[in-house]
Amino acid sequence: MKNVNILKNRIVMLMICLISAISLAGCGNEKDERNISVYYINEDNTGFIESEYKLTSSDAKNSVTEVMNLLSANADGKNKRSPLDMGFSIKQAYLEGSTVVIYVDSYYNELVNGDVLLVEASLTLTLTQIKGVDSINIIEVSGKESGKLYADKFVVD
Repeated sequence: MKNVNILKNRIVMLMICLISAISLAGCGNEKDERNISVYYINEDNTGFIESEYKLTSSDAKNSVTEVMNLLSANADGKNKRSPLDMGFSIKQAYLEGSTVVIYVDSYYNELVNGDVLLVEASLTLTLTQIKGVDSINIIEVSGKESGKLYADKFVVD
């Protein structure tokens, strides 16, 4: 009888260990929603350089402010540029619903088409990783708008 109880205890312990191992294995597969890729523009203005960043803010509004402040600072490498370091200034940026609205000065209109596309893609691909953000809209001070830009509009190699 004693051997049967020992066997039962071993089976129960084995089951607990297996269930714990399976539960812990699943934890590693979940992506931390605060980890994002920041898309900087490469030095040739032909594509992007991704840089990992962990948000310190937990809500969408503050995360947008955090990322815009990050992008306003100089990029930390010589081979990459911030999309906000292309000769124009941000006048205001805020979250409206699930869209980040970005007001820019008139120098934005002086960007060549390829640079506009890089700025739009960089900002969209970066900001839409924030939980609660699904698009951006860039508005030049004269009122000209990009319209809502979604990440699936852009293809990154």
